[in-house]
Amino acid sequence: MNKTTKEKQHTVPQFILRNFSDKGRLYTFDKQTGRVYCSNVKDSACERGFYDFEIEVNGKIIIGTIEDKLCEIEANASRVIKKILEQDSLVNITDEEKEQVDYFLAAQMIRTQNVKQNYKSMPEQLRNIVRQRMPKLANTVNLEDEFPDYADSDLTLFFDHLIAESTERLRPYFRVLKWTLVKTNENNPFLIGDSPVVVFNELYPNKEESLSFSKYSVAFKGACVFFPLSPTRALWFLSPEVIDKYVQSINEELKRYLSRTKIAKDVARIGEIIQNLIELKDMFTKTKTIDFMSKYVEKYNYHEIADAERKIFSKTSDFKNVEAMIKSNDFYSHGKRIEWR
Repeated sequence: MNKTTKEKQHTVPQFILRNFSDKGRLYTFDKQTGRVYCSNVKDSACERGFYDFEIEVNGKIIIGTIEDKLCEIEANASRVIKKILEQDSLVNITDEEKEQVDYFLAAQMIRTQNVKQNYKSMPEQLRNIVRQRMPKLANTVNLEDEFPDYADSDLTLFFDHLIAESTERLRPYFRVLKWTLVKTNENNPFLIGDSPVVVFNELYPNKEESLSFSKYSVAFKGACVFFPLSPTRALWFLSPEVIDKYVQSINEELKRYLSRTKIAKDVARIGEIIQNLIELKDMFTKTKTIDFMSKYVEKYNYHEIADAERKIFSKTSDFKNVEAMIKSNDFYSHGKRIEWR
């Protein structure tokens, strides 16, 4: 495209942010300043010309943007997400509609300020790796010349290319994940950050990050994806291995409680627990709709806060948990930083 809009371009689509607003009022927490303020959706999670680029070809400056393509992806996904929220169910979502949401989520994972900041830091990351692993080489060459920082114009072009390439590369990984619709209530709502697609490996949560593994990548076995749709609804995509893990855990709990029903006075109490476990198992294997316990709401709100580069959004002005996290560790004052080892 040989034009650029230089208008406000959203890193989180307005159709999602509207679900977290109250009559157009969207409460925002700024992780860098600690400020809480109220704004409108149009002015939230956006930056002028964020997806615009310039490139010189044969002495001619070509100006372009990928904003139009991202808007097309958003439009298709927004119709599906609206349908999910209206029906409060995944029952009538077709395979084609799921593919449209997969496409949207793959793009949304990459099109954020956090990814752009990490991409910008790549030359310094490479220089650090050489310093750590090859100190003799680091002392004989100018690493700044070998791995120079990106110029601003180059960074935007490379970032746009990364969005396009990674969106297509990541799409297939979403297709193997099992969809679930998760619920909470207004008293314990979901938050949404400016990097709203949370990826976390539920099989290997404590495995160390390396060049060959990341617990924040959708490409590895055990990866799960969380995406809040509103303060009370979210999509949770589970790898088959994680579902097997949960079902196995539930079966073990069932066996344990069934073995304790020999005492008559415990039958009624334990029977209720068993019924709850059976219902939970059915949620994972049949209905694909899960009522989140508060600890899971807290867990994924934690990831929304930790992943956000700068802004957290909510329907209410209650950001006590966000403030407490940042106060506990300055690491949370910005999004996750990739560190190669």
